[in-house]
Amino acid sequence: MDAQPDMVFVYLQGNAGNPLHRIPVFRTLITSLPRSKVDQLPRYAISAAPRSYWRSTRRSPTQQGITIDYLYTLRYTLRRFPHSHIVLYGHSLGAAAAICLLSLLRTSPCLSQEKSTFSMSSFHRTTFPIELTHDSQFSRIRGLILENPFSSIPGMVRAMYPQRWLPYHYLGPLAWDKWDAATALRSCTSPSHRDTVLARLAPQSLVLQSEFDEIVPWSMGHEVYTLAHAIRHHQAPNLQGLTGKENSKGNHEMGHFVMIPGALHDNAWTKAEWIKEVGGYLERIQREPPRGP
Repeated sequence: MDAQPDMVFVYLQGNAGNPLHRIPVFRTLITSLPRSKVDQLPRYAISAAPRSYWRSTRRSPTQQGITIDYLYTLRYTLRRFPHSHIVLYGHSLGAAAAICLLSLLRTSPCLSQEKSTFSMSSFHRTTFPIELTHDSQFSRIRGLILENPFSSIPGMVRAMYPQRWLPYHYLGPLAWDKWDAATALRSCTSPSHRDTVLARLAPQSLVLQSEFDEIVPWSMGHEVYTLAHAIRHHQAPNLQGLTGKENSKGNHEMGHFVMIPGALHDNAWTKAEWIKEVGGYLERIQREPPRGP
């Protein structure tokens, strides 16, 4: 990998399988954006198997552990490819992981007296060294694609066991790792979180929902989109970001929700609508010059 690609995807996987199983997904993702005759630069996809997955360490797959694994993957990618567009792609659990991770990151440098630990919001249940979560390099993350995202683990428990007479319906709050993407998105409207990378990227994100998803309810994907889209009303007017599609009035859309016809939870990438929407989204990112730190 000597040549600097024009775009690098950091792929956060769903709960089942490993990166090897997703090679066809990566191939389709990389080729979804047509190359021009002038543009012959390669595109790469990076997908790290977090702890307990595939050939990774056998340590317990906690939210804290998986988040730190993906954080180091992201930091490695930013330093390995200093002149490339960086796009995060999260599928299912990976989408919730992407949201929760980005809610921790800021581009402003930490003050010297702050270099101890950075306490996350209550929905994260953990702390990280603040020097890992504050980095000007994070400004180079240019896009966020969320496929079949869920709002939280407790919400998924209620969705899978909707019958109120079943005891499982009430067990969601007992889950130790909440992966509470909805709360992470809501936090972006508060003054203390408006400078996070999530607050910048979420309103510009592409949310893809499979029409016949047999695992994650359609309503959850739409909730994630609605919460992400609402952040734009709390942003400063001069906030820099990706320009999206233009509507009939010439105004730019900040992000959009797309239903993938005929798709199941794991095969949206095989559908023509997925290729069209992902390709269009990446093309708009490509038109923007890469950001430096």
